[in-house]
Amino acid sequence: GINAEYGDKDQIVNHYCKASSFTTKIGLSYHLRSLPWYDTSDPNEFFPRCYQLYDEDDRDDFKEDFEICASLSILKIYIKQHQEHISETEAESASSPEPEKDGIPTEKAENFVPLNAVGLAIEHLKQVIRALDDEFLDIKFDPKCGITNFQRKMILNYSFSLSSKNFRFSDFKQQTLKLATSMLQQFVELKLTQESIEGCTNTWIMKPGAKSRGRGVIPQNNLDDIIKLADSSKEEKWVVQKYIEHPLLVHNTKFDIRQWFMVTDWNPLTLYFYQDSYLRFGSRPFTLDDFDPSIHLCNNSIQKKFLSGKGLNETSFAKGNM
Repeated sequence: GINAEYGDKDQIVNHYCKASSFTTKIGLSYHLRSLPWYDTSDPNEFFPRCYQLYDEDDRDDFKEDFEICASLSILKIYIKQHQEHISETEAESASSPEPEKDGIPTEKAENFVPLNAVGLAIEHLKQVIRALDDEFLDIKFDPKCGITNFQRKMILNYSFSLSSKNFRFSDFKQQTLKLATSMLQQFVELKLTQESIEGCTNTWIMKPGAKSRGRGVIPQNNLDDIIKLADSSKEEKWVVQKYIEHPLLVHNTKFDIRQWFMVTDWNPLTLYFYQDSYLRFGSRPFTLDDFDPSIHLCNNSIQKKFLSGKGLNETSFAKGNM
């Protein structure tokens, strides 16, 4: 940090000592998680949840959260594919006097996921709800009643195959659709998910805890890759945050807002916001099929690397992507 007391009168400093609570991702995530101790606000209602991967307890919580999102993704993708299957079946049966009914296998393909993946995901999510109920009643959860570690691995593999490898379900049943829809609705009603930001890909974004300008930031949707990266350096402290899978877009392009503010007091917290701000854009249309930084990181230090390449600067509505 810089001690402003040693600067000249005509110098303006925007980095101060002991400002890590606001200027580092570690500080921000820590204080957001501590907010319920000081206020009635719930950070999960206005900020994508985040975890500190260098802390063992936080890492375990993240793994559990990732597995829950994997099960939810399986249900969401099943519902989506079921609807597509119905549309395809109706189109095919338009010329048939006796349309085929529920439970008909899809086209023969090597890349498919069995229907029991939905049942496994539902059982996992039931276990999550039971564990929360037992915790509320101060009852110790019996791990023998839950799914095994092998089944958890299967859920992760099914989810990744469906969301990242375009696998399809091998079969569709109306009763399975009802069960999947009901379980998703329970999670929404119990506020166990940040429904407004979550999609089907279970994507998270990893960030070095004390770096800036987009350095080291990378989206990920594979748990093994996330843990491997977090353990790749003993010096680096990583923060992982749920990625907003349905961001607000401008011309189908991701953007962020750079807003200046000044803190004049800590207790009570007093901030002054500068009247103007500016927007920073990505240089390629937004998609979760590609984790290229030109799509997902709007930092000027990142985007300027792509502006000189032919055909890469597709954000023609904003000069310099700003």
